[in-house]
Amino acid sequence: MNYGEKIRVFLVLFASTLVLFLGIFVTIIISGLFLSPVSYDYSKETIGTYNNLIKEDRILLSNVLEDQIINQKESKNLQNLKFLNYNLGKIKIISNTYREIEYSFGSIYKKTLLSNSFSQKMGNTSMKIGMFIKRFFFKNKEKTCMDFSYISFSEENMGFQFSCANNNVDTLRVFSSNEKNNSFIISTVLPIKDSSNKVLGFLQIISDAGILEEKLGKVLISILSPILVSIFLVAIFILYLQNFLSNKVKLNFLNANNIAHNLKNKTNAIRYYLNKNIKTVDDANSSFFKIKNILDNLDSFIESTLRIAKQEHYGNKKSEIFTYINFLKVIEIVKENYISHNILYVGNFNHSIKAEKYRLIESITAIIDNGLYWTTNNKLTVKAILNNNFFELHILDNGPGISKEIKNKVFNKGFSKSGGNGFGLYVAKDIIDSFGGNLIINNRPGGGTCMIIQLLKSK
Repeated sequence: MNYGEKIRVFLVLFASTLVLFLGIFVTIIISGLFLSPVSYDYSKETIGTYNNLIKEDRILLSNVLEDQIINQKESKNLQNLKFLNYNLGKIKIISNTYREIEYSFGSIYKKTLLSNSFSQKMGNTSMKIGMFIKRFFFKNKEKTCMDFSYISFSEENMGFQFSCANNNVDTLRVFSSNEKNNSFIISTVLPIKDSSNKVLGFLQIISDAGILEEKLGKVLISILSPILVSIFLVAIFILYLQNFLSNKVKLNFLNANNIAHNLKNKTNAIRYYLNKNIKTVDDANSSFFKIKNILDNLDSFIESTLRIAKQEHYGNKKSEIFTYINFLKVIEIVKENYISHNILYVGNFNHSIKAEKYRLIESITAIIDNGLYWTTNNKLTVKAILNNNFFELHILDNGPGISKEIKNKVFNKGFSKSGGNGFGLYVAKDIIDSFGGNLIINNRPGGGTCMIIQLLKSK
């Protein structure tokens, strides 16, 4: 995969991630607008809940506020309000005439210091986003009694709610806390009326939004967690797919490169015999016979390549049964393929070994090509040796040798010290292993490497 393709894949991943995170941001906004105290539905629900809770206390509150003054006896009576038992926050009872606090009970903060848990922070952030959007898009509705302000909290900064309550309108407003680590402040004001529906005073409930923020954060986490996990899994799948396709493309390229290299060796051998100076009929017959052998080898190579490609594509690779063949016939074809190179053949090659003729030739040519690259004078030695039950073919070059670190990697797919495709020696070892043989690489005394092909010989 070139840099242009990598950049395109990166841009696709980046754009997809951006869209997904935009979706998360919109989810937070929606939750801030409809699930938090800045939501009209939540305000309406909360106000309805409070009105139901003070239903039994309205007569007592009306009697106390009727004269607009709360004396000591009435203060004691207010302590019996059932409404106070719910621990909703700081409760204030305020007369309509003087707009002064006549009675106060409880505390604004249900928690002295909030836990600052992750879920609470999520809820708090969601509310801030919702508040910002409401201020930005509904700034022309600031004077309505249904406005939900996002301003700094102070207990004197709530007069507008009293004006609304004086007009018989219940209000819930959200204020930002003065304390950096504290949650929002929720102020709810309910009018207290007499039997003729005249507003006598106000009941105010002030509390922090910490519990609600934590609840909202947990809702958000439950919504966003599957999305984030899905993003993560999709990203892994895309990266895996990219890597898989990249490897497939690379493998196809390596296969094509390997096939082309084998074809080039064979066409070079054919060209050598065609350009050979032929003086007699016997010379012509000999060249023709050798070209025919090369073409037979080429046909078998193409057939083997197509068979392997089909097996890899359909995944139905079958185990093969190999018979014993005469290695002398194999080395004769190898000699013809490298007729134009300076290769010395030493030893007795006339042995029966377990292999498939043309696949063995393919592996030997890959090893010889590697040796020719590293040898300094284009001279290579191919030596036949018997070793107990094995017939060994030693291919020796006089190159720089091989380090221990490289030796452990040389047969890995895609690894190449020479800058090649890293496929030739991998395929060669795979073929030889399939015959029940072995391919070994060692440093040779005096410099260079020795590639040893071990094949089972006939008993």
